[in-house]
Amino acid sequence: MEEIAEKKELPEEVEEEEIAELEVPLVEEVVVKKEELAEEEVEEEVVKEEFPSISEEKIETILTKVASDVIEKVAREVIPEVAEKIIKEEIDALKKRIMSED
Repeated sequence: MEEIAEKKELPEEVEEEEIAELEVPLVEEVVVKKEELAEEEVEEEVVKEEFPSISEEKIETILTKVASDVIEKVAREVIPEVAEKIIKEEIDALKKRIMSED
């Protein structure tokens, strides 16, 4: 058996007052949305003016330079300490071998 869905019919005549009641909030909502969009566009333009676009190549160059500087600084601070520790351990190991041979 086929099921038949009930259709709700709208009144053919809608009073002008009902239309006006619906129209006012819709118009107000459209005006608010337009204002919001205009504000967003202005904000985007301000951001573009304050922060000029930088190419990816330039960004990569800057990041590479900064990373290189940081790595060099860390290496200058850490490597001498590690090297000193390794050298001391090797000297101690050599001393022990020499002492054990005697």
